[in-house]
Amino acid sequence: MDYDLSRLGSREFEHLSQALAIRVLGPGVTVFGSGPDGGREATFDGPVDYPSPSTESTWSGYGVVQAKFKERLTSTTEDNKWIVSEIRQELEKWLDPKSNRSKTRYPQFIIFTTNVWLSSVPGSGGVDTTDALVRSFAGRLGLKDWAVWGGDKLCRYLDNFYDIRKAFGGFITPGDVLDRLHHLLSEEIIEFSEAAGRHARSELFASQWVRLNQAGSPESEKLKLAEIGVDLPGVTASRDVLVVQHAISQGDTVMRPSARRGVTPHLVWVGGPGQGKSTLTQLLAQTYRAALLANHPEHRLGPSGPVLAAVRDRLRELGVREPRCRRWPIAVNLNDYGEAVSRDRELSLLGFVAQRVSKRLDHYVPPHQLRSWLGSWPCLLILDGLDEVAAPSARDSVEQRINEFLITAADVDADLLVVGTTRPQGYNDEFSVDQFEHVTLRSLEVTEAIDYGLHLSEVRHRDDPDLAEQVAARLEQAAQEHVTARLMRTPLQVTIMTLLLERQARVPDSRYSLFESYYNTIYTREVSKGGPTASLLEQHRNDINAVHQQVALLLHDRAEQHPDLDSLVSLAELDALTRIRLQAEGIGEAESQRLAAQLVTAATLRLVLLAPIAQDHVGFDVRSLQEFMAARAIATGPDDEVLRRMKALAPSAHWRNAWLLAAGRIFRHSEHLRLGLVALLDEIDTESSLAMIISPGSRLALDMLDDDTSARARGIQRMVVKRALELIKQPPSQYTEKLAATLHPLLNRDPELGEMIMPALRRAIHGGDWSLLSAAIILAEFAGLVGPFQTVARTHLKGLLRAADREKKEALVHVALQFPHPSLRRFETAATSRPQDPHAALGQLLKTPIEDQRCEPARRDVAERMRQYDSDWESQGVDVRSLWNAFEVTSMPIIHPEPVRTAANESGEAQRFALNLALLSDELALVDFTAADQLRATLVQFYGQQQVSHKLGGLIVRLPES
Repeated sequence: MDYDLSRLGSREFEHLSQALAIRVLGPGVTVFGSGPDGGREATFDGPVDYPSPSTESTWSGYGVVQAKFKERLTSTTEDNKWIVSEIRQELEKWLDPKSNRSKTRYPQFIIFTTNVWLSSVPGSGGVDTTDALVRSFAGRLGLKDWAVWGGDKLCRYLDNFYDIRKAFGGFITPGDVLDRLHHLLSEEIIEFSEAAGRHARSELFASQWVRLNQAGSPESEKLKLAEIGVDLPGVTASRDVLVVQHAISQGDTVMRPSARRGVTPHLVWVGGPGQGKSTLTQLLAQTYRAALLANHPEHRLGPSGPVLAAVRDRLRELGVREPRCRRWPIAVNLNDYGEAVSRDRELSLLGFVAQRVSKRLDHYVPPHQLRSWLGSWPCLLILDGLDEVAAPSARDSVEQRINEFLITAADVDADLLVVGTTRPQGYNDEFSVDQFEHVTLRSLEVTEAIDYGLHLSEVRHRDDPDLAEQVAARLEQAAQEHVTARLMRTPLQVTIMTLLLERQARVPDSRYSLFESYYNTIYTREVSKGGPTASLLEQHRNDINAVHQQVALLLHDRAEQHPDLDSLVSLAELDALTRIRLQAEGIGEAESQRLAAQLVTAATLRLVLLAPIAQDHVGFDVRSLQEFMAARAIATGPDDEVLRRMKALAPSAHWRNAWLLAAGRIFRHSEHLRLGLVALLDEIDTESSLAMIISPGSRLALDMLDDDTSARARGIQRMVVKRALELIKQPPSQYTEKLAATLHPLLNRDPELGEMIMPALRRAIHGGDWSLLSAAIILAEFAGLVGPFQTVARTHLKGLLRAADREKKEALVHVALQFPHPSLRRFETAATSRPQDPHAALGQLLKTPIEDQRCEPARRDVAERMRQYDSDWESQGVDVRSLWNAFEVTSMPIIHPEPVRTAANESGEAQRFALNLALLSDELALVDFTAADQLRATLVQFYGQQQVSHKLGGLIVRLPES
């Protein structure tokens, strides 16, 4: 077969050349990794099995293999001229005294590999021309023999070597991939390859839509992904990327464990609510389906044919190139898998995928067949929504099954790329940093938000260009105002914004107001349509509002109690909630029963915030809308009761977004409660010993600033800033970077804040605790951006470098390395520092403070708990995950008689253990701030898992769960 070597790209062509060199020449070949290779992809030194094994002509000596890949093949004549020129340049480098290569050992034998097909025309063809060229250099270089393996020669080798042909099959298979697999794969796999093709066609067709009811659009409006799909910006540890293109680039490497060369194989996309994670995975999967089906006969595509053409057109518009490696994609919703595992504890991820494939194909696909396919053809596995698996037990099970799947993949040497997604809230590196490169979705820049909104409006209103132009003008105006521009940082927010601007000239100025305006817009539009249903909606608006709020509260409560189950209510429960509301308003039983049926129909079919999720069950399609409705309920009622609820819910990570939206409602509709709400932040930070250490109120304050909740009330905003500044006392972390990024624009809008912020930073850099390091990060942000305090920040950083002692300089070196920022580079060489392991075992680091007799009684409590969890911890150390598991040990007897310092609301072994660990973390050396941050992050997660729904009292109408 003639293979398509041009799909490989230069990196994988080098790898193919190395694999063939080892197979043809023998095991004495040494290969080189990526980077400057001195003209060598591989070398050998001694006898090799070439050109003919066990003959007198066999090569013996020092030899070099050099790969030359032409990105775009044109014509035979031009391609042959190119390879001749490339070989000439390589040979001249050995003879050039100015070249580093001339100082290296000259080869006695040389092989050039190329994807160019060498013509065999006598005298002038590529075969004879390259041979004559090398011969002309042979005497000067001392070459004994040479060879040029052109595209035709490489293809013949691939015909002979099944394992190499299989390893690179996703790249090199020409034409209709699915039709050619019988040339590449063993007989036992051929049957499933046909099923894989049918699955790709079916999924391509089924996944063509993006439903705008995910943004709350009425009437279940849907648009084609091929019309509105976009690639979005993200940040890796080292650079900015477009996440889909980055994933494709990652996938264009052979990921088999046997061939992997120091690459972190998989990816996880981390993004907040509405940042487009699921839509991006949908686009990525469609991209790979399109690549797999690109040359499939049109008559076999059926209804998926137009979808394929549209997807390929859209990818070209976006500048997203087709994957070189045509992986078979399979997408898994982890929430669905979590529910399946809760019903069947023995269900493996491989078994679950086999079930989903079988369902799409209408015939049974056994897991063992899928396992064989996994080892035979490159695959892409998408694991979407780890954050939706909320229950710790369910998440542990899912995490274990994912790792078991990766072990299975390694067993069959699978060429597998895994892409996972999660929200950052509650995420604790379940996707291991050793296996998964973390890509954080960043907020949209103003220009990116406008571009996305304009395109969306053009697609939705292609038949009404005047409306599209009107929305465009309003969107651009909104983007020029700081407050409204901050409401356009995610695709979901931009989508809602464009929907609102169809009916109103100006947009709201807070996140809560954005959702409120959207809901009111939907409602007004439905009422304006006229007819009996419209009259019903108009007359019973308060009732429908109350029912939506009750459903939101009930679902949020259930999700907290049973996070491994779907957040749904049955239609019977919805009817019951509606009747309870109507009867509370004085309507009789018979009339409320009749009216409830009408209101339920109107709410689910016309307003569509509550949508059918499962048979006879409804829920909110988008969690943000559920949180908005819950927030309305929380922030409505007597003043003291509203503040009591806000304090009760504050510790909970599960209720965090609802809390922030409720704060937005208070600032919009209950101005007299604003001071009381801000005062709660101080109370939250001092209500327990653990809270005093991890500062949950300060973290809430930072989230409020990020939401611009208090933007219109500068005096109150300064109070919120003061509380958020307490985070400087925490070890440097992502919160420190967020604080810096949030404070800078506030300083530009309100220079008086500088009178509070700059003295706090100045005091911090003269201290000796974590605040010194955190302040340095914030000052670096200020120093790198134009603003009223840029010069002052630079001066403080220079003074810090001069005044810091050895210990502080050592810690600042690691800050500069871990938080790359131009203004911190001056610290990188400030001290000779001991190496720091960012994943250092906390147990080992805590060993010294635990042995310090001054740390009683915390010392004995933590030490005994560690020993109970792992008897070898003192010699080997215990990582963060082990500490987390140690929280679960609650059957331990009292260890010491003396009382442990706790607040009144703290009880139980886990709370005491967390407190004592937090106290001991302050004893870590300054340079070990990464370990301290890992520990604090674990304690924040522990603190945030408190169940608080019961503290809402009678606000939630509790029904028997169906």
